[in-house]
Amino acid sequence: MIKISTKYSLTSILWIGIEALLLLSALFQIGSLQILDEAVGLLSIILIGWRIIKRSNINLILVESIALLFLLVLIGLLSAYVSKKYYSLIYVAEGTFQFLKPFLIFIAAYLSFYSSRCINTVFSFSVKFAKIMTVVMFVTMLYAYYTDNAVMIKHSMWVPFSQFGYYVFYSKYPAFLAVIIGTFMMLFRAENQKKNLPYIGMNCIMLVTTQSGTGILMLVMFIAFSFLKNDCKIKAWHIAILGVLCVIAAVGEIQSYLLDDTAARSRLLRYAFITAISFFPFGSGFSTYGSATAAKHYSQLYYEYGFRHMWGLSGKGYDGVDFLNDSYYPMIIGELGFIGMVVFLCLMALLFLKFNNVPKGSTERFSLLFGLLTLLMIGFSQGGLSSIIGAVYMMIFALLYRRAGRSNDVWNWKNKIFTV
Repeated sequence: MIKISTKYSLTSILWIGIEALLLLSALFQIGSLQILDEAVGLLSIILIGWRIIKRSNINLILVESIALLFLLVLIGLLSAYVSKKYYSLIYVAEGTFQFLKPFLIFIAAYLSFYSSRCINTVFSFSVKFAKIMTVVMFVTMLYAYYTDNAVMIKHSMWVPFSQFGYYVFYSKYPAFLAVIIGTFMMLFRAENQKKNLPYIGMNCIMLVTTQSGTGILMLVMFIAFSFLKNDCKIKAWHIAILGVLCVIAAVGEIQSYLLDDTAARSRLLRYAFITAISFFPFGSGFSTYGSATAAKHYSQLYYEYGFRHMWGLSGKGYDGVDFLNDSYYPMIIGELGFIGMVVFLCLMALLFLKFNNVPKGSTERFSLLFGLLTLLMIGFSQGGLSSIIGAVYMMIFALLYRRAGRSNDVWNWKNKIFTV
């Protein structure tokens, strides 16, 4: 019989279960678990409330992030009220929750990982789970290519090596598999053990076999980060070089999705700017454009823009495909406008600076930055922060940032003063 003696063990078990279920749901496309990230978001609200009631010391990164989030929510709600493009206040509340969900998970996880025992327990499980799934997926890949398994190997004339097919495992899209692999690589890089090199190698091979632009971009970023030492902070020129490499690697994706006027993603992004201009400066508000709620209830704006007659934007079940919630940035631009977009960029810049300033020599720095850049990158094509993968990434960010030891910058709720 297993005896659970402390609250730290209960916390560890809770987050281990959440991480395992989220990853398994994403990997195997388990239909009954597809709303799990929403459930975790609701649970996060309870956990945050509990930690506030206990008057815990709150890290400075959370204070600053919460302030920016509050501003974004205010913009989204005010914009919805002014634009009048929402169907009901319930839908507005739903859209607000969908936007806040990944950040709620980050805050709840961060507050939960307040003991070294909890951090080490969850991190150890995460690494072991990543190793097991890496081996399973790699062996499965070899078997699938050998047998040309129709479930895991797909064929398309649009991939670079169409004669070989691309690997998806049991996930829906190759890019989706690639970003899941990214979570494993973050953990292996953070542990920084030579024994992890075979696992990293297997993941790199699988990124290539997905034949997705997302996978190739992630591989380029991971290799680039590998040339930097742990005590080296990312400078502007590092970002510039990495940006050039990523543009070169993603030239096909850019041409197909951003420069092609007939592509659904390109149209969705273009009309996001039209929406931001029409409702300048704050956008159309939550639940009205680019979000899961807007797609679910088919926003009034979509009818006005004629999306009902555009391939990929007509709504589920109408033409067999749906790109209405396939990108993250159209939601930010359309619903929050230009002011909201600037505030959102400030929030992402805050996370980047905090991750880049973890203690000197920390093995978590490049894992955090690699993960954050990956998450920002997939916002163009895989739902970004609002997806179930976004929930996984935000939890791992909290775990790695805590593990890096950045717990000295706190807002003391008892004294109501900053202590650094």
